Amino acid sequence: SWPSSPAAGERLYVKSQQPPIWAEVVGVVGNQRQALPFGREQGTIYFPGLLSRPTVNWVVRGSGSSSALAKPVSDLIGAIDPQITVADVERLADIVERSHAPVRFTATLIGAFGALALTLASCGLFGVLSYNVAQQRNEFGIRVALGATRSRILWPVLSRAVALAAAGVALGALASVPTLRLIEDQLVGVSALDPTSYAAAGIGFLVVALLSALAPAMWAADGNPSEALRPE
Repeated sequence: SWPSSPAAGERLYVKSQQPPIWAEVVGVVGNQRQALPFGREQGTIYFPGLLSRPTVNWVVRGSGSSSALAKPVSDLIGAIDPQITVADVERLADIVERSHAPVRFTATLIGAFGALALTLASCGLFGVLSYNVAQQRNEFGIRVALGATRSRILWPVLSRAVALAAAGVALGALASVPTLRLIEDQLVGVSALDPTSYAAAGIGFLVVALLSALAPAMWAADGNPSEALRPE
């Protein structure tokens, strides 16, 4: 017997209707996101429109603005049943846009804070490397005097920047794991552990780190050997 047998054709006692009714199952659908496209998927029961509630939402295919469609839709519904009153006409695109607004605002806010954090990190990395280059100015000058090539001077500075950035990416990835459950309901079409997203973020941060280290590395490579060998 049901629920072990196929649901189609069986009857379901629905207490949520006033008064409660026996409804025949005519088909089975998968779980749905009630706050499309966000929120958890939940079991959903669909009823004929006239049984579900006094207010019914109708979907009408059309083109143009909602104000331009209001009168034709009202006339169409009135021709079917003059007792039905059309309270409001909205485009589906406007409804979807409105439902996305809170999440879009949150995403924009998070993105702004992320950009700010990235800017601060790049400035901090620039400052640390600039300080290290200034402290090693004599060393770099002596290397140039002894015939070190430009690449041999650039590489230590750039590799230090990559090492610091890689450590930051690794620590950031580990720190993000406990917070994944807070954002997984807001993701559509992508997993919270999507490797492509993590790889793109890591590579992006490494690129920013290299750009931040480029100026200090150039300063180190352009060191004047005569200044390095000049007695203090």
